[in-house]
Amino acid sequence: MIMEAPPLCVIAALVFMFVWGAKAKEVQE
Repeated sequence: MIMEAPPLCVIAALVFMFVWGAKAKEVQE
């Protein structure tokens, strides 16, 4: 496990999920 390096994968995943959720809400409306 790479603890010293910044968790870019995790950050990218969170941002992707956040944007995906925002898009989904806009589509539902």
